[in-house]
Amino acid sequence: MRCVALVPAYQNLATLPGILDELAHAGLPILVVDDGSTDGSAQWVGQWCRKGENRWMISLEANGGKGAALAEGLKEAARRDFEAALTLDADGQHKVADAVRLLSECKPGQVMLGARDETMAGYPATSLFGRRLWSLGIRALTGLGMSDPVCGMRVYPLPRSAKIECFSGHFAWEEEFLVRAARLGVLIDERPIATVYLPKQSRVSHYSLTRDWGESLAVFAGLMIECLVLAMPLRGKDQPLRRRDMSFRRIVGCAAFVGGMCGLWFPMWFAVPLAAWIAWKLHACWPAAAGCAIAFALLFGSLPTWLLTGSVVMVAFALTQAARLLDRS
Repeated sequence: MRCVALVPAYQNLATLPGILDELAHAGLPILVVDDGSTDGSAQWVGQWCRKGENRWMISLEANGGKGAALAEGLKEAARRDFEAALTLDADGQHKVADAVRLLSECKPGQVMLGARDETMAGYPATSLFGRRLWSLGIRALTGLGMSDPVCGMRVYPLPRSAKIECFSGHFAWEEEFLVRAARLGVLIDERPIATVYLPKQSRVSHYSLTRDWGESLAVFAGLMIECLVLAMPLRGKDQPLRRRDMSFRRIVGCAAFVGGMCGLWFPMWFAVPLAAWIAWKLHACWPAAAGCAIAFALLFGSLPTWLLTGSVVMVAFALTQAARLLDRS
């Protein structure tokens, strides 16, 4: 499989040289997408590319975000007739040895994800929260149990990946891509990789809590609407990650929450089928959703609304924990 190492970079002059030299030593063709850097990265990469073969750079005039850089890189890689693109972040959080192993285990036409060890000491709590939240969201939207859908080390099949259009231009692009690829029937798998977080004083992060969290919520809301209104959820049994994750427990709790809220907001005759339908569309446990809808519709009016709402949350949490006995992963 003819593959190129794709490295999106923005203000990473401190870490980029070492990563590129390691990739060159591994014998991989390399494509760098400079996303409007102003720290001299573009000039350095340009000189570095001229020193060897199979080295290319795309230099974007303005910073458009990681997603925009990846999209441009995939299109360029496809134009150069590569069959796959191996992506690594330019901030030093990925080991080249892991990337080479990931590529060796990837089958043609498959998306292969790196899955970092979330139990490692020093894993930032905010990053872990976002990782688990997107894991649950993608589980609901596709039925696939991806343990680390926010990891930037991946293998993308070409030219198919280059043709998938995403609305996000920043960090949410990677998660949106996975949902859209799964809906198109692209097989997705993952392999464990090392977790690397440089010390805070030397770590370069371009993540903006306000901008990127806001974009993530907007992207997820759009994908959710598509799932409920336009697109049928993925139900392919040949997907390697089909329901193979720990999110099964949390998805049962989500079903209970959906059912309970439907029971409080709508009459029973409408709440029960609505809750079951939403749970089915979101790969949740529809009997749990229907049961909670019936229970809270019967309780509505007999207890204060605030107490019933709190009870919905408590029941959802309790079922999440109790579902450990049913966890098939």
